[in-house]
Amino acid sequence: MKRKGKMRRPVISFFCLSIIFFLGTKGLKTAEVYLDVSRGSAEKISVVLTPFSGDQDGKIREILFSDLQRSGLFSPFLSESTESPGAELSIRANCSLKSGLFYLEARVYNITGNRYLFGKRYQGEYFQIRTIIHIFTNDIVERITGEEGVALTRIAFISDESGSKEVYLADYDGQNKNKITSDKVIVTSPDWSADGKSLIYLSYLNSRTELFLHNLKNNERRSLSSYPGLNA
Repeated sequence: MKRKGKMRRPVISFFCLSIIFFLGTKGLKTAEVYLDVSRGSAEKISVVLTPFSGDQDGKIREILFSDLQRSGLFSPFLSESTESPGAELSIRANCSLKSGLFYLEARVYNITGNRYLFGKRYQGEYFQIRTIIHIFTNDIVERITGEEGVALTRIAFISDESGSKEVYLADYDGQNKNKITSDKVIVTSPDWSADGKSLIYLSYLNSRTELFLHNLKNNERRSLSSYPGLNA
């Protein structure tokens, strides 16, 4: 199966999540984080993930571990103790499931500076667990570096796994794959609209080349142009 695709940061309004700061951002300036984030790529920030209390501990730590690794900034490892030698950051969390909702209460500590950095509460539907962890990862990256994280990036790509080339969307880690088209003909060249809310792609539907704009929110599409030959 061949894949090719393009990536773009998502529109957060697609998800119905609530996030509550433990502390306001006032007084939590970047200068207070005494970590060297300008170090070389071989010198990543060591992060210890201790067991989280509550439901879904293993799943949550697995997703967070992978997210931190993919950021390129951190070197995460699992430990039963918060007093892990060499660790610079410690992440602790409580997670629970109630009435179909997932709750995450997470805190990040600077071990080397012996100080509490920040904490947040996250809430969402059970199926949004991965998205919630991606948001938490981005919050960690932004808190440490001042830059926006990439864990919420979505990838648009072509796959022929259904027997024909169709457009798919997936999280940046390949999870939450969603089939966008079912034209059962050749579909090529997926790209994002300027506002990130739609996909543009070519489909050889009705034995002609059509350029479509596909709204991801309502799953409706419209033809932008149509030609009997190739449409560049």
